[in-house]
Amino acid sequence: MEEIEIQDIEDKLLEAVGSLLAFAVVSSLVRDGVNPGIYPAAYTYFAGDGEGETKSRPIDTVEFHIQVRAQNLASEALLARDAYSLINAVRKAIRGKTLGIPGIEPFRCIGRELSDYDEEESTIEYTCKFTTRQYQPVVTPV
Repeated sequence: MEEIEIQDIEDKLLEAVGSLLAFAVVSSLVRDGVNPGIYPAAYTYFAGDGEGETKSRPIDTVEFHIQVRAQNLASEALLARDAYSLINAVRKAIRGKTLGIPGIEPFRCIGRELSDYDEEESTIEYTCKFTTRQYQPVVTPV
């Protein structure tokens, strides 16, 4: 089994979020940076991993975050409604799926939390957190 790289998983997450057709920007936060002032936006990034192990092969727990940013100048109520709709759509697009990535378990949504709110700019940002277990190639002792 070939090892899947972090950017391969991130690319599949970007495809899943992009397929929603709900965002003006969908990109990698680390590889592409932020496009300020463009809403709604979704930025994916690798948040970290932890090494696990079984007797026959390593199994890593990997975590990815998706920042969902929205703006609605009409009202705070509409801004909240828009943000909630977007984070719900992101969760539905990813949770419980492998997105065609070999060697991983279905993604779990381990949380969604408010990351930023600017009343003056009428913007809000939520971070959706996803984790999966990634099965690494069997290690043969040398």
